[in-house]
Formats: sequence, C-alpha cells, structure tokens
Amino acid sequence: MIKVDEEKCTDCGICYEVCPSYVFSRTDEETKKTAVRYSDLCSSCGHCISICPVNAITHDAFSNDDFQNIDATSVQPSDLQNLILSRRSIRKYKEKQVPDEIIEQLIECGIHAGSGGNIQSESFAVINNRDYLKKIEPVVIDSLWDGGIKFFTGKGLLQRVLTKKFGARLSEQYGKYNKIIRFRRENNEMEGVVFRNAPAIIIIHGLTENYLAQTNSAIALRNIELMAQTMGLGSCHAGFLVSAADMRQKKINKMLGIDNSRKIYGALMIGYPKYKYKKRIPRAKREVTRIA
Repeated sequence: MIKVDEEKCTDCGICYEVCPSYVFSRTDEETKKTAVRYSDLCSSCGHCISICPVNAITHDAFSNDDFQNIDATSVQPSDLQNLILSRRSIRKYKEKQVPDEIIEQLIECGIHAGSGGNIQSESFAVINNRDYLKKIEPVVIDSLWDGGIKFFTGKGLLQRVLTKKFGARLSEQYGKYNKIIRFRRENNEMEGVVFRNAPAIIIIHGLTENYLAQTNSAIALRNIELMAQTMGLGSCHAGFLVSAADMRQKKINKMLGIDNSRKIYGALMIGYPKYKYKKRIPRAKREVTRIA
C-alpha cells in the first residue's frame, strides 16, 4: 500500500512528523531510521508524498506523477481579509450564463477542501439551466411547506410547542419563512423564490451516515464562494432547497437523481451579480471566550 524507498530515503523524518495517522516510525534511536509501521492506518491523504524532499515514498492509491508542484503564492493577508469581509449573498443576477469551464474550476476548488478522516465522500451536482430551476422550484416549496413550515403560524398552542422544541430565535425565523411563502403565493409571485433566478446552482451531497459530511460540505462551499468572488461571480446559499431535502429527502433526491444513501448538505446559487455592493455591512458582535 505505502512504501519507503530505503535507497532514496535520507531519514529526515518529515513524513513521520506530518502523518495524521501515525503510520511511520523512527525504528532506531541512533540512526532514526524511518519505516512504515502501521500501513493499515493510512488514510491515503498523500501528505507524506507531497512533503518528501527526495520522492522516496510511493502509495498504491496514487501515481507520483499526479502530485504537482505548488507555486509560491503572494496573497497578502489584508487582501484576503478584504475579500472575505466584502463577500455578500447575491440574490439578483444578470442574464449571462456561467460557462461550464468556470463551473469546473469552482468544483475543483471545492474538491480540494479539507475532508474529515480524508474520506472524501462528498459529490457535486450542477444545474446550469434556468428553465429547469424554475421547473423544480414548486416541488421544493411544497416539500418545505408540507415538511413543517406551514405550522409556524405564530399563533396558538402548536406555536408554543414548536417554540419550546426549536427555541424562540429559530421559531421566529421559520415563522418568517411561513409568511414569505404565503405572501408570495397570494400575490402570485412564486418565480425565483427558491433560486432567485440564478443561472446555475452547485449542490453538494454526501453519505447520510457520515456525521462529518455537513462540515465537509460547508468547507467545500466556502472554497467555491471565495473563488467565485475572484472571478466576478456572486453566490448565495440555497437554504430552501437544503431544508426541503432534509424534510423530504426521498422526494428531493428522486427529483435530482441522487441516491437515497446520500443526503444534500448544501447548495450554492452562482451567477454574475446585477448589482455591486459598495459598503461593508456591520455584523453582530459575538461572544469570544478565551479558555486558556
């Protein structure tokens, strides 16, 4: 599975130090000889191959030719901070389509996000067709409504029960969703209520039983968000779709052709912003506790 070429190895011990799964050992206290001790613990993360200065390590899961040299970066902390702090959720897009090659670049950035245990079990689905997005919006809204949002009316005993279960803050927000759907229906303004007429969405789904899949998906989508911003694109999380998929998993999965062993953990609208935000928006102060 994983091997160290003793003729190439200089016994620098870097692989031993960076391995997250304690696969390597320094077997001789005097020579500090590096060896593979627990090959079955290897998570195939590739860190040892990536960092070895003499290319002495090989792994059956990889070709060493697949490892590309990393170019030195010159991103200044202030530039990255400005990018992060100026990011806004975009809900109004130009008619311009997002080219497939741009979508592929974004997904590549998502794939290179960290993954708990290096399981890398999250996959992506892309809808790059406005007409299809309009077609599935009613299914998403019906699933969301029938899945429970219809009960958040803000009145009566049921509301008190829901508030006790979900807390006052979430119950208030779900009540707003209830009103948004009701008012949009009453005014016959349902088009775009889910996907905001975005030209494309990127969906990420993972194994239902993987408790880290939601975290993995969030990290991947954050990579995509930031990369999209550097390309002049805007993005916004399609929370209605994710919530509907949580409430009516089989129905939404069937509609999107996703196996029921998997669950949608995130979805991102992507498109060229019709308007540009010129001011940074204040954020609520958060409590920061210093433990030690």
